Amino acid sequence: MYKIIYYVRGTKPCNIIHNIFSLLEKGHRNNITEDDMWDLESAFQCKPNNKIFKQHFTEETLKDRWNSTQNILRGPTSIALLKSFRLDWCKMVLYRLGHLVVSWFAHTYLLRLLIENIGSNGGYLYALVMALVVFIVYQINNVFFNHALHTQHTIEHKVTTVIYSSLYDKSLKIPVEVRKNYSVGEISNLLASDVENVAFQSPQFIFLGLSFLHIPVACYFLFQHLGISALTGVIALLCCVPASTYTCMQLRELQDKKNEYKDKKMEVLNDMLNGIKVVKLNAWETYFCEKLTSARENELQVLQNDCFYRSVNCFFWNAAPFLVSLFMFATHVYLNGTVSLDAKTIFIAIGMVSELKYGINEFPESIYCLVKITSSLRRIQNFLFEKELPESQNEDNSIVNEGEIVFKNCKYQWEDGAPVISIDNINIRNGSLVAIIGRVGAGKSTFLSSILGEVPNLDGKFYSKGSISYVPQQAWIQNATLKNNILFGQDLNEEKYQNVIESCCLKTDLQILPAGDQTEIGEKGINLSGGQKQRVCLARSLYTDADIYLFDDPLSAVDSHVGQHLFKSIFSNNSPLKSKTRLLVTHNLSYLDQVDTILLVSDNSVQKVNFSDISHLITSNGHGLKLKEDTESSQSVAEGTNKKRLLSKQTSSQDGKFIEEESIHGKVQWSVYKGYFETIGKSQVILVAVLFFSHHLLHLLANIWLTKWTDQLDNLQTFSNTTGDVIQEINIYFISYYGGYGVSIVCVLILMCAAINRSILQSARVTHHKLVTSVLRSPMSFFETTPIGRINSRFDLECIDNEIPQSLLCFLESSSCTLMAIITMCYGSKEILLIFIPMTGLYLWVQQYYINTASQFRRMMTSTHSAITSFFNETLMGTEVIRAFHVQERFKNQFGLKCDKNFNSHYHKHLANRWLDIYLTLICTVVSSVAIFIFMTAFSSVTSGVMGLAMVFIGEFAGNFVWFVIICSVVDNEIIKVERILEFINSPNEADWEKGPVVIPKSWPPKGEIQVKNLCVSYRKDENILHNVSFLINTNEKVGVVGRTGAGKSSLMLSLFRLVEPVQGSIFIDDVDIGQIGLHQLRSKISIIPQDPILFIGSIRMNLDPTDQYTDDEIWTVLKQTHLYDTIKALPNGLLSPCGEGGNKFSAGERQLLCLARSLLRKCKILILDEATAAVDMKTDDLIQETLRCEFKHCTVLTIAHRINTVLDYDRIMVLDKGRIAEIDTPKKLLQDTTGIFYNLVKASNIHAPS
Repeated sequence: MYKIIYYVRGTKPCNIIHNIFSLLEKGHRNNITEDDMWDLESAFQCKPNNKIFKQHFTEETLKDRWNSTQNILRGPTSIALLKSFRLDWCKMVLYRLGHLVVSWFAHTYLLRLLIENIGSNGGYLYALVMALVVFIVYQINNVFFNHALHTQHTIEHKVTTVIYSSLYDKSLKIPVEVRKNYSVGEISNLLASDVENVAFQSPQFIFLGLSFLHIPVACYFLFQHLGISALTGVIALLCCVPASTYTCMQLRELQDKKNEYKDKKMEVLNDMLNGIKVVKLNAWETYFCEKLTSARENELQVLQNDCFYRSVNCFFWNAAPFLVSLFMFATHVYLNGTVSLDAKTIFIAIGMVSELKYGINEFPESIYCLVKITSSLRRIQNFLFEKELPESQNEDNSIVNEGEIVFKNCKYQWEDGAPVISIDNINIRNGSLVAIIGRVGAGKSTFLSSILGEVPNLDGKFYSKGSISYVPQQAWIQNATLKNNILFGQDLNEEKYQNVIESCCLKTDLQILPAGDQTEIGEKGINLSGGQKQRVCLARSLYTDADIYLFDDPLSAVDSHVGQHLFKSIFSNNSPLKSKTRLLVTHNLSYLDQVDTILLVSDNSVQKVNFSDISHLITSNGHGLKLKEDTESSQSVAEGTNKKRLLSKQTSSQDGKFIEEESIHGKVQWSVYKGYFETIGKSQVILVAVLFFSHHLLHLLANIWLTKWTDQLDNLQTFSNTTGDVIQEINIYFISYYGGYGVSIVCVLILMCAAINRSILQSARVTHHKLVTSVLRSPMSFFETTPIGRINSRFDLECIDNEIPQSLLCFLESSSCTLMAIITMCYGSKEILLIFIPMTGLYLWVQQYYINTASQFRRMMTSTHSAITSFFNETLMGTEVIRAFHVQERFKNQFGLKCDKNFNSHYHKHLANRWLDIYLTLICTVVSSVAIFIFMTAFSSVTSGVMGLAMVFIGEFAGNFVWFVIICSVVDNEIIKVERILEFINSPNEADWEKGPVVIPKSWPPKGEIQVKNLCVSYRKDENILHNVSFLINTNEKVGVVGRTGAGKSSLMLSLFRLVEPVQGSIFIDDVDIGQIGLHQLRSKISIIPQDPILFIGSIRMNLDPTDQYTDDEIWTVLKQTHLYDTIKALPNGLLSPCGEGGNKFSAGERQLLCLARSLLRKCKILILDEATAAVDMKTDDLIQETLRCEFKHCTVLTIAHRINTVLDYDRIMVLDKGRIAEIDTPKKLLQDTTGIFYNLVKASNIHAPS
């Protein structure tokens, strides 16, 4: 009987219960870890199952018998899932049928036998035999039921892992132009909701669908027992079918809309989180809050309709069983009015109706499962059928040498309507150094992508030979240790590794990071600066022994002296890579005299040019200075130093681990339930509970009324002069009151459905509002230490919208049914109470071992699922890099291991459930058997009507009680999701947005004067990054802030925006302490042009002016000033043209110019620049610098000067060193001090003052 699980390694059937109990006992006393769980057998691992599914899916796809207009259930995905696990599907159906057959026997023949022998005085031995028969039958039923559930669970998680793997595999194959059609939010929704719908609802649909067989079986026995009277009940049941069919059709349409709106919400959320720093710097939290709320309201409108149609189904199918009984008994009275209805007739019929009710109640749920399956399956299959990148666009490479690249009249185009890049005849020899130059948006990155095979080749022939190493323009960093980011899956060669560290100027960084190269890097390299991330990417590329190296403008993110070192040690013809082919995209024209070939990307074509043709571009700037690019120092961790310190603040400085998801142990606290119920409202919760119990109480009273009816008729049988008219009058009297109970039940049911719907909507709306408000009010430290995948998982509110409400409704249903069963049994015999005393003790003993361990398994499931989502999202951002290095298989294996870890926690949770089910059923079966024995031996003290009713409820008690206990654990496990949401809702917030102790006028600041007094900033206790910094910046003064990496430049700028609060000192703007005003009042009055060009999904106009404060003419004016006018004017929709996710419709340089236009539009009195032109070519840079001088001449400007030449004409230069002001004066005076820091920075940048 207990041979439930035999799939875990080292566990035999004979000791499985002991092993499970041992694990539960440990979980009760201590915390469970992954090491305590058993390993999965290969049959349950992701890789072998995915191989089987892929084989069947490929076979079905090649048959080409499905198109998008056909039934999705006949599509390749669904058929492949059925074929891949056909043995499991068959086993589940057989076990379920076995369970149903035994259940039918117990609730038909056995129940009839018990009721027919009421008062037969068969003796104690007969009663004992009947009790033993009941015990044996129920235990057999328990075996079939638990095996069916185990097989169902197996199918669920096999299907989950193969669909996860298929989606992941597909994401590595789809081209960039197809990927643009799917936001990260949409793909996250596929993983979060659609996979779960298909994997969990498919076996559930079959499981519930088989329950529908209860209906014909129950109808057959009713006809057999009541004859033609049963026909009216069946007709009443059939009348509910059209309404149910209509509502199910509506539910199917609503499910598609729900998925669509959920995708939109997740798209907005991901967009906001990816640019949260820009959102906060520009005080746009309110705008994005409204945008998210609007997307959520669309979801809630669908949810409202969904709840309505489900309530209609719930009403019909909950009212149907009583109506069936009422019509049957009324018809029987009408046709046989003078015939007495005895207890056997009524309660056998009630038992059959109870069986009928079970099938009826599961029918709408199974239809709803089917609706969710078809909708989600179609979305998954559409993604799996998207176009894939060809294996290779490379022609026969036997005609070229190793490391050689040849283009012959090629034409490349990303998508229809995009410019066509022509590459006529270019031959790049092995071992050559090639510089690729061009204006912003000319197509330099596209040229490199064409070599990688990412861009479709419309014409011509392309040849290349050899392995490729690639450094993208936007650095892609994994959530792993710095060392593993560099090794990128390769074996460690210590000598080679140290050489790479030295070549990429990372040695000093490793000394500062908490755990050196074992420091864990956060999502998207959040705890590294832009320059550090780029140098880590360079190290990854350099460590890979490739034939061809592609570098997409990596020098734009490093200081000039670092750039010189990198060029010498990596790119130049004297570097270790001198024998390799190197293609370098750069805006730094000063290196061009050291390269072998120069390719100019201009006018949608790529041409080879000579150095003499472009040497005139390398001229002095407006101050007679010959310059080289300058951005970030190699000395340590750049602006990321402050992030590193934030990291250190929340983790051990020794291990350097990134913030892990908090693990809460033990039982869920009542405060979590309280927090959930508060979103509904106390009165609403009480109302729903009262209506629920009232509904079941009325059912009980109606059944008790039937006992009185039968007892009254039994009493009349003792009188010989009782006429048929008297019996008919009594029958009409009792059936009338029984109908009155029916009316009351219907009224309460209507009120209950309305109250439930209102509660669900209230909770869904309030929870989302609290969550989005709290997240947006969180400080930047929250976003820098919390992976986006984790935040996304909290905003997947399916648990609030559906799962938890349904679980709580099941709890109310099961608890009501259990309570009514106990009341009924005690109503029949007070001795039954003695049974519940030991049963309660056993129940508490079982529960205490189960609940703590199950909760821990549930938390493991949640955290491991977040890891899957984060890894998937991380991969989506780096697919080009992964494909370039040809490491797809390694990433697939890593993803499979994460799926296996998640499945293992699910699996052990399931083992605990089966253990609980087995023991509880055993307890309840003993109780039921003893109760039957008591009733069958109570020959004279109990009437036949009461005994008949008690027998019906005894038959239902075991199932109801086990259901109640399991639902309690389900609710406790589901509420963990609320626990996770409440963690975010109750997380620390920033200061108030709008109000502060000081009231300021709308015209503030009129002058733009900045005064800093004794400012100290710290990211962890007792370790300041800024030390007693004091200075005064006058009205309209232009000040450059310079200093080596880690000097505190970024911390100073963050302090001005209060993204980090000072531990000491004050900042005054126009004599107003900024610490005493609202954050939005401050941030809306200061403009910043950040180093990272962040654009959001939406139109160009929305990105420049999301709050619609400016006219189109004003926007066109700033576009002219940033030299984007012609580019935007050429687009089909002008200002309304979409920017794409992350601004992927534009190049990095164009994105930077749009961010510049955004700041110009705001016209603030104070402007902060953080190397705003790093990604643009030199000519455009000069034009922009001139624009800044003209347009902001009446503004106070602070520039974090990575390019020293950009601030040499400023009024003053502030030099920071180790968190203190080392020098502050005019550039001319500072350059006169040959021992000063500024002088040495200028010298290191190779900038020479004119004579």
